[in-house]
Parts: sequence; structure tokens; C-alpha cells
Amino acid sequence: AALPASVAVLPFLNLTGDPGLEAVADGFTEQLSHDLANVPGLRVAARTSSFFFKDKSIQAHEIAERMGVDSLIEGSLRQGEGGLRVTVQLIEKDGFHAWSGEYDRALNDPLRMQSNISRNVLAALGWRNPGPSLQLPSESIGNFEAYDRYLRGRIRMARSDGNALDDAMALFREALDLESDYAPAYTGLADAWSLGICRRSVDRDAAIGSAEDAIRRAMAIDGKLAEAHASRGLLHFCLNEYQQAEAPLRRALELNPNYLNAHIWLGLSLVYQDRFNEAADAYLHAQERDPMDDGLNRNLGANLLLSGQPDAGFSYLRRAQAIDPTAAN
Repeated sequence: AALPASVAVLPFLNLTGDPGLEAVADGFTEQLSHDLANVPGLRVAARTSSFFFKDKSIQAHEIAERMGVDSLIEGSLRQGEGGLRVTVQLIEKDGFHAWSGEYDRALNDPLRMQSNISRNVLAALGWRNPGPSLQLPSESIGNFEAYDRYLRGRIRMARSDGNALDDAMALFREALDLESDYAPAYTGLADAWSLGICRRSVDRDAAIGSAEDAIRRAMAIDGKLAEAHASRGLLHFCLNEYQQAEAPLRRALELNPNYLNAHIWLGLSLVYQDRFNEAADAYLHAQERDPMDDGLNRNLGANLLLSGQPDAGFSYLRRAQAIDPTAAN
């Protein structure tokens, strides 16, 4: 079968009876999504949309329709004999269960099975390994704890509360302590410094130097890392250099069309150049990957209004309102 065009990884269920393993269940969700998002030709729904359906009793076919994807991946954690049992299922948009797999691992080492799960899911989706030409993120480092810290840092940085950037930086530094040449962690640090400039919460000159240093380190390790190019674009944007931001952000999307931040930052850089039609297009690509994010729907609707498309603009604004009726914006 041909590789489906789009897939969403729904939050893994913690059925162990141990509330302390909730974070492990979320970790499997994040890591599988991150792996699949780096596969060319496969569009993967973003975290915000997937976690929107956590703890909601909604049929699989309805979730697939609302997220605009061809397939869903569900997972669960249970206590096995002497360890953790992870079950993963592939469900087609009509609700048909196309594949399932079970994995056993000791509780003190729950992340080591990640690349095996990712490869088997890809095989179930119809993807065949062409050899070493494609390396999944979970296979590119020697320390899964560093990988986990990086993902948690990205999640924390997406929050808007006052401690988000400091907490994210701490997680990225922990990742680098565990794996000193882990390029994605450097991009996380760079983005945190750049966002600090945008929010005026850090010393501008010091933050510029720190962000530039982190970007250089990431690029030296992996010059084809989408996140590194996007980090350069974000730094330009936060320095009000909107035209300079565009090229590295577009390069990031060439390398990984699923990198949601690059779509969003490109849209913002185009808005600030009054290029509203192009900005709306960038936001549309982002919204396709994260359809249940009220902020993205709101920004897309606003840009469509600015580009002279009121009917389309108001439709996305109403969608944003339906997702979060309490949002004052």
C-alpha cells in the first residue's frame, strides 16, 4: 500500500493504574510523532491537535475527519510481566483497525523500544526502509534521556507563562549534559534566547550572542537540520529583520515540511512585511498540521481578512471560537 498522506498520533493511554507513568505515556506520544514528522511525504498532525482529544470519548472516524487525516495511531501502556507492555494500533479513517503491535520493556528502561515502534508503524503505513538514507530522530542520538529532555523542553517553551523560557532552557541544557553534540538541543536554546528578545525578558545583546552561538553549534553538527535553519530565521524575526528571516525559514521547510514552527514564524515574518496573501498561505499550511489550535485558526482568519477574503477569514475565526469559546481574542 502507498504511504498515507497524513496521520495523527493520539495521546497514549496510561492503563497501568500508576499515575506516575502518565508522563511516560505522553512521552511515547511525543517521540512517535517526532519520528514520523521527519519522514518525507508524510504529513503528521501537531501535538496541540492530538492532545485536544485526550480523555474525550469521540469515535475514531470523527477524530480523523476533524483533524483532516487519513490514519490514526493509538497506543496504551499496561503492566506486563516484570515490566511495561506497550500496545500500538493503526486505525484507518473509516474506523478499520489495520495493524497492531505489542512491545515489552522493563520499567526502568521504557524509552529504548521507541525506534522499533516507529519503524514498525512506518512499515504498517506502507513505508519501506530504503536503507540509511532516512534516519529517525530517535535513532540519531545515543541517549534517549537527552531526546526526551529536548522534546519536553519544546513543549514547555510553547507555553506563554513567565517561567516557560527558563524552564525550557534548563531542559535543553540537561539534554546537552547527557549528549554534548545533540544539535536539536542547541536549536532549542537558540529559540529560547530569540523568544526572550521578542518578549523583552532578557538582555538583548547577551541574548543575541547566545542565540548566534547556539545556532552555529547546531549547524556545525548537522547543517541539514531543519530546526537549525528555522532558529536562524526566528532570530532575524525577533531582531525585526523580517526579510532576512524568510530564506532560512523556507529552507527549513524544504528540509522538513512538517516543522510547524517554521510555518508559523514564516507567516509572522510575512505579516510584518504586509504580504498578507503569502502570510495566509503559510498559516494555512500550519493550520493543516494543527487544525485544533485556536491561535492558529485565529491568526489564519485575521490574515485572510487582511488579504481581502472576509468569508474565509470569518470561517476560521468562528472555528477558533468553537475550539475555545473563552478566548477573548
